[in-house]
Amino acid sequence: MAAANTSIRAVPGQPGTYVNEATGEAFKLVEFRDDDKYDTEAAASSISTGTKLTFFQNLTNKNTIDKNFSDSHKLSANETMVISRVGVDIPLARGNNLVRPEDIKKISYNGVLEIKLNSVVIAEGPLYKWPSGYGLSGMTNENNQGVVSIGVPSTAARRPLAKEHYITDKHQINATVTFEDRAWDTNSTSLSGAAIVLNAPVHIKVYLGGLIGTAATK
Repeated sequence: MAAANTSIRAVPGQPGTYVNEATGEAFKLVEFRDDDKYDTEAAASSISTGTKLTFFQNLTNKNTIDKNFSDSHKLSANETMVISRVGVDIPLARGNNLVRPEDIKKISYNGVLEIKLNSVVIAEGPLYKWPSGYGLSGMTNENNQGVVSIGVPSTAARRPLAKEHYITDKHQINATVTFEDRAWDTNSTSLSGAAIVLNAPVHIKVYLGGLIGTAATK
């Protein structure tokens, strides 16, 4: 049976000590490191409305540049995590292919992220709502290029969750990015049922950020 989602709270007067609200168990966050778990999926150059990309599921042939999960939909054995933020990034390069700013805009403003722990939604909304705090900013003189990212590339730009969630390798982690129809907007047929057309396929990276603990640190 899957473990229930758990919220945590700090113990007043005991720096670094938190309590699992579901069990009453106290644990020390000084045993953890502040880091991210992440996965990458590719969006095709023509994205039909209703297309759904599933993250943390297909790990075949992916290396550390694109994912750091070992098991589909869950943390590695004996790994734990306090999730305090989520983020989305569209890398500016895919191998030797540079991603055009117009494609980043089309992805950011047409995709919707949903993240669930077991069956509980912890994050939901358009991609531009979830800056990762990573990436580049500034200008370039390359042809057909400019530097565009979701939010300011600064750790201060990362959007925190309203509540932190403590999970173990028993929790199911599910994340999807969906490109939804806009049938309500009758003034533009390009928004209703039409494919989103990019110059080339792009990568989308979804991050879970927070404090990660492993068996080696216990």
